[in-house]
Amino acid sequence: MTVAEAFKQEQESLMPLPDNPYAVFESTVVSVGKAPYVRYDLNDYSVPHEYVQKQLTVQADSDWVRILDGLKEVAKHKRCFEKRRQIETTEHISRLVEEKKKAKKGSGMNRLFCSAPTAREMFRMAAERGYSIGSLTSKLLRLLDLYGPAEVEESIKEVVTSGACHCADVANVLERGGGGRRGCFRQLRLIYRTTKALPILLFCRTRWLLTTIFPRRNNDDRFERTGEQAGLQGHGGQME
Repeated sequence: MTVAEAFKQEQESLMPLPDNPYAVFESTVVSVGKAPYVRYDLNDYSVPHEYVQKQLTVQADSDWVRILDGLKEVAKHKRCFEKRRQIETTEHISRLVEEKKKAKKGSGMNRLFCSAPTAREMFRMAAERGYSIGSLTSKLLRLLDLYGPAEVEESIKEVVTSGACHCADVANVLERGGGGRRGCFRQLRLIYRTTKALPILLFCRTRWLLTTIFPRRNNDDRFERTGEQAGLQGHGGQME
């Protein structure tokens, strides 16, 4: 019996092939560091920022790189066969930037609330009126560094009691009743402007000093004097 005859005889007893082809991929366990990337085949693939400092599984074939947390797929990238490339997803990066902004804003607000508790009420009023919380936070932190917690707290209390919630109002109160620091903003602006113009001022003064000590002769005067000397020499020759 030939092989073809044996196959034809057993063909009816064979099981059909599955509809889905058998998955062929390389699987490896990787660790995510402080940055939200996993390294595979000398390339870095981005993952959501909440998976930093964790272990994930990479399943890669000739087309795709899938990154799994257990059985859950957390990222999928087109495989890159170059080396030392950084493959990113826009969603991963944008979410990371948003979280960093929230963390920065939250740390600044916590510092304000600890130093000046009345700032909570001011932030609540600003949020109700649709003002920018980020801008208010950064400006109040600058005032906190300039004037200290006690003076900023008293100024915010006065502003909130009057029904206002602008940082400019707090700055006006601080300038008006800042004691030894009165007019601090005006002094800082003056120092900045003076320092910015200092190189130009030094250049002009140095140039004026040099021209005063070593005056430059005009070319016309030099030619005139040369002509006078030549004329005198000529007359001298005739007289002789």
